[in-house]
Amino acid sequence: MDENAMEIEIQGQLLSLRYSTSSHGMMAGSGSYGSETIEWNKDGSVILTSSYTGGGRSAHTEYRVNPELAEQVREYVDRTGLAALSKKDIPLPLVYDCFTSVSIHMEYGDINGKPWERQRYNLECGAAGMTFGKIEHTLSDLIKECRESGECIVNEMKEQPNGSPFGMMGGPMTMGGMMGLGPMTMGGTAVAEPEPQELPEPEPGCWTCKYCRFNKNSGRFCAECGAAKE
Repeated sequence: MDENAMEIEIQGQLLSLRYSTSSHGMMAGSGSYGSETIEWNKDGSVILTSSYTGGGRSAHTEYRVNPELAEQVREYVDRTGLAALSKKDIPLPLVYDCFTSVSIHMEYGDINGKPWERQRYNLECGAAGMTFGKIEHTLSDLIKECRESGECIVNEMKEQPNGSPFGMMGGPMTMGGMMGLGPMTMGGTAVAEPEPQELPEPEPGCWTCKYCRFNKNSGRFCAECGAAKE
């Protein structure tokens, strides 16, 4: 267990895990929200659901995950004591500029029990990588492995009102390397990705996001749209 965690009584096993990111851009309407949720089912199957909303579109993708890989996620969450960390008062740094925040939601219980009988834990990580950097990155990578090796069973995209599907936030969101959504679909029809464009030169010591073209990024995630550095 992580040295910052404390002992709490957890009944049952991890049945649902949601890793969420929220991007806070500098311009109105430039924010975005994404999540990846792993759910363990009674029949032994494991489903990973990727969701993303931003830039005038929403995307929803589901994968059938290898149970052995999903178990590695379970073991890591338990080993690091994330549920216990959620009950500990840990100060988070204040960020006033554009940034991406991370939260981790967990549900424990008996897989044959009622959903309302589950124990729920919510770990607010604050600005990505600033408080629980190693935990966030490792968990993100484990989920990414589950997704990339899984079988895609649902892949949908919808255009949101008052926005275009490829606006400022165009391109597949890849939060922490997680949400590579693959070929987008709208009404069952594949939507072509925008043509590659030459990226503007980054500011000294920074990198340029290939999705929103913001060129003043210094961390792992794009400060404007939340995409991961590649």
